[in-house]
Amino acid sequence: MARGEALADAELASTIVESAVLLQGEIQLANLPVDQYWRNLLGVSASTENNRELARLALVKTIGRAAATEALVQRMAAAISAIEAAFARYLPKLAEELPLRIGPLREQWEARGPGFLWQIGLLTEDALLVEQAEVVVMHPALGGGGEAWPPGNQARIEGVLANPYPHLPEAVRLGWLIAQLNLDLPALSETVHPDRLPRVAQVAMLPAALAAGKEVELCQDSPDLLAEALRFWRLAADATVVTQWWETYRESRPPFAVGLAALDKMLN
Repeated sequence: MARGEALADAELASTIVESAVLLQGEIQLANLPVDQYWRNLLGVSASTENNRELARLALVKTIGRAAATEALVQRMAAAISAIEAAFARYLPKLAEELPLRIGPLREQWEARGPGFLWQIGLLTEDALLVEQAEVVVMHPALGGGGEAWPPGNQARIEGVLANPYPHLPEAVRLGWLIAQLNLDLPALSETVHPDRLPRVAQVAMLPAALAAGKEVELCQDSPDLLAEALRFWRLAADATVVTQWWETYRESRPPFAVGLAALDKMLN
């Protein structure tokens, strides 16, 4: 909601909008680097129950321990608690429902996921593959969505019961998210500014994910599907530019760090 995206459930949006605006206001009042703060807050929230500790961890990761004052922690924790309370009132049985949403994705991933990641390694470099990843399944607020959080080797994905886009199975989305997790390693991305890296990583791994998906019979691989994926998965990039970059990379096979730097220039 802070990014201006429309939720799939308008009633949920109206339920949490007031508390969401409160949190956004606290972020702006504290002059926090907005995108970086949100990434850290969402990342640590999956494993942190206490909202004061959650606020503290997110602030420390974003601005450092000295700047994360007790007063700032308290204000952020209060705003987070307000969102959590509003969400819980609207979806009181979420903890019971989420495990049911994990089943279909887990089944498809266990059947095709290992082969998918092996193909990613063949198409790019083995160094891109993390040894272990945490997958966090969320309520499908957008009707299908997800993000990678490389600092915690974490992939967050909405638990939809059916693929919202028949030509783009959610297992491909999950593989695409996992494939981004090692791109924060300096050896792979030191030439890309940290503020630009999340977007560059998303775009870079998309054509590889579609190609890997084709090899394990999860999807087709075509310029049209790439354009659909960019649109459906909300990536701000031109399909022609991405296709040109990927074809050049596949033909010349430079170190992936070099290819990533070239894509960064093409996107910016």
